[in-house]
Amino acid sequence: MLASLPEKMKTRLVFAAVGLVQAFVYYLAYEFWPDTITPRALTVAALFFVTGIALTNHLAWTGKDIKRLVFIASGMPLVFALVVFWVWLQLPTGDVDDVRIPTSIFSAILSLYIVLPGIQVFQETGSRFFPYPELFRRFWGNLFIVATGAFVMWSFWAILLLWSELFKLIDVTLFDEVFTHAAFVCMGLSVVFGYGVALSREWEKLTATIQSTLFAVLKALMPLLAVIALLFLVSLPFAGLQPLWDTRHASATLLALIVLTVLLFNGAYQDGTDGPPFSRWIRHLVEAAVVVIPVYAAITFYALYLRIGQYGLTVGRFYGVLFTLGGMLCGLGYAVSVFRKRQQWMETARFVNIGMGLVVVACAVLVHTPVLDPLRWSARSQFNRLANSEVDAAEFDYGYLRFQLGHVGLETLAELEELTDHPQVSIIRDRIRATRDADSYADVRPRPESLVSASDILPLDDSVTLPDSLVTFVLTRLTQFQADECESNGDCTMFTANFDSDSDPEYVLVLSGDQRYQMLAFDRDENGSWFQVGHLRPFDNEVRLPLRAELLDTLRLIGPTSEVQQYRDLVIGGLKLRVMP
Repeated sequence: MLASLPEKMKTRLVFAAVGLVQAFVYYLAYEFWPDTITPRALTVAALFFVTGIALTNHLAWTGKDIKRLVFIASGMPLVFALVVFWVWLQLPTGDVDDVRIPTSIFSAILSLYIVLPGIQVFQETGSRFFPYPELFRRFWGNLFIVATGAFVMWSFWAILLLWSELFKLIDVTLFDEVFTHAAFVCMGLSVVFGYGVALSREWEKLTATIQSTLFAVLKALMPLLAVIALLFLVSLPFAGLQPLWDTRHASATLLALIVLTVLLFNGAYQDGTDGPPFSRWIRHLVEAAVVVIPVYAAITFYALYLRIGQYGLTVGRFYGVLFTLGGMLCGLGYAVSVFRKRQQWMETARFVNIGMGLVVVACAVLVHTPVLDPLRWSARSQFNRLANSEVDAAEFDYGYLRFQLGHVGLETLAELEELTDHPQVSIIRDRIRATRDADSYADVRPRPESLVSASDILPLDDSVTLPDSLVTFVLTRLTQFQADECESNGDCTMFTANFDSDSDPEYVLVLSGDQRYQMLAFDRDENGSWFQVGHLRPFDNEVRLPLRAELLDTLRLIGPTSEVQQYRDLVIGGLKLRVMP
């Protein structure tokens, strides 16, 4: 019966059936989610495996050579299912390793997206020859196909929600109960997504039109980005590199420039079969911007080298080094392609793109194995800094190991605690005990010496002397951003007020900002210790704070007053209610 159906209808039914099987696995995982480590890791690995097979089937389906499709559709999902299994085995201490979960999901999606064009070509032709124009077309086409499938899925879900809400207006909750049931959610979203992908594959002209529009936009933006990249590079010898290091985010900005240059370059030149897309002079400008990619990568790498030398390796810096090396390799390959202009335009760039795609997939897998595990590398770097007395034990960031590096960080803390020949061993053990007792990273995170000091917090009334103990406490409560703003602007102001019934004043700190600023309130407890009462903000959410300068002028003229409410708040269990006019 299925063989007698038109090819389009057959494809839709196959995709919907695959979605149904996928939904069944999702529902089983939801209903019987295990509590122990190994079964839970196996369950998550199975979810990744099924999802990968479903996506590969949706995008590589040709209606023929089913055995070959089953074989190749299982390859990459199986690899990442094994990786995910290992990742989830690393979660024996609760949620401390949760940082691995989003990176493993992103890496699996990225890797599958990169290898899918090759899988599609192989499934369609059965040949190990992969023409670059075909890989390029499918690489971009898959993005729009999946996006369209997702749009169909969420549109379907929005209509169902409207359906249930309409009937809830007349006290009919049956549809809401059905549509929000886990089995229906799994089945509906998976099946409709597969059906939407099938529809999207049929709309080849629409997909081609969207792609052409996107490439036209990227082509138009490429010369502008080239001018910016070259102009900034020419400015560096005059400004020097120190202003970059002072920003503390130079590496991220330069990496963004490299990624954007690569993206726009590929969008402008596409598969290279049509020749140069620009006139001669604009082409030379674009080529120059491509050639200097390794220069920007070298500056980025040097910036990371300085930060690692000062503060050791962290997960963010590890990924920064990895991305920078990738940008360096890609930039060098593109530079070679510029200088080796063969008859086929930018022929070398094709091999660079394919090679870099394989490198990205390899790195995405390896960073979730012991080989390139960023948590393990970072923990070892931090251990060596302290063990080799490269950093003072009182200034070392123990909280980073405890709260940011998962169970590997906990193991490293235990190693540090066992040090016996370190000159500051008593300080190390005291700080580790305090770190273990802390509830959050903010409680133990060290503050850089260059941030706000007591002189940066000014009293609104010059005749008022702020208690030293209060200022010291406030400095420990500010976030790094708030402290940076106080230090750079020098206008954080504190005034006194009376919120409660005792005779001792409370203190309010007005942080930096023009329209968007915060006010923090502080008070003493019965033991004389300072604590933060909370934030001050308008009671009516629709009322905006005045300009900061206007607020301070008003305070100087008339000062603050407190208002006693006529009716006390009512508490029912954990619910707090206030009588509103």
